[in-house]
Amino acid sequence: MISLAEFPKGSCGDTCELLGQFLADSGLGDWQYRSGQRDEPFHTHAWLEQDGLILDITADQFPDIDEPVLLTRDPGWHARFQLMAGRRVANLSWFDGHDHVGDVRWTYAELVRRAAESPAA
Repeated sequence: MISLAEFPKGSCGDTCELLGQFLADSGLGDWQYRSGQRDEPFHTHAWLEQDGLILDITADQFPDIDEPVLLTRDPGWHARFQLMAGRRVANLSWFDGHDHVGDVRWTYAELVRRAAESPAA
């Protein structure tokens, strides 16, 4: 997927859909897609939430975040973003009807394959 070319920069939305699907497929339930924007300087961002738990694997695209993965119940950093939309389940169905749905499904299958091959799996 072209949106992942400079991961984590500019890839938060698509990453949330892929990760949300992976977490659900792994038996970890549905995760909510959250997104927001801030004005000074202007940025948009997306992350996942479930029962007050925030999971963000692209926050390190911002200079004030060093950790490659944020897993927290503290909404402080994310509260800097004004929410842009309501909650919805993060998963691959968001791509249905898009021109690049085949690329998305291939990318997801490849990520699952690589995860299964990793030593931590």
